[in-house]
Amino acid sequence: MPRQRKSLTGELRTVAIPVYMSPTERETLGERAGSLSLSEYLLMAGLGHYVSQRRQRLPVPELNRLIYLELEKVSRNLNQIAKACHVAVQRGCNCDVDTNEIAAVIVTIQRIRLEVIAATIDLEDEDAEL
Repeated sequence: MPRQRKSLTGELRTVAIPVYMSPTERETLGERAGSLSLSEYLLMAGLGHYVSQRRQRLPVPELNRLIYLELEKVSRNLNQIAKACHVAVQRGCNCDVDTNEIAAVIVTIQRIRLEVIAATIDLEDEDAEL
């Protein structure tokens, strides 16, 4: 059985309506829906709700994907160090690591990770201008 979803008002959606369309209409609606499912797009548009034109996900270069994953590992390791320091302090031991600095570095890593992914969008945009 398909997963049931709730409407914006919280009411459970239990009614299905089959819709027939040509392949061309299907393709056009799929493009307009962007990252939304076609049924979600049609429902929102039919109810008169604003449907944002979301951008299609661009392919991420393999190097950017690997950098993104490696930065995630570094961030996890820093979280483990910060946790170990908190536990040590709770047990009455001394911890020479400043957990505030670790938190700041983690935030910086998260920003860099987003830039690594966003860089692909910028590169795609620059290629389109050439």
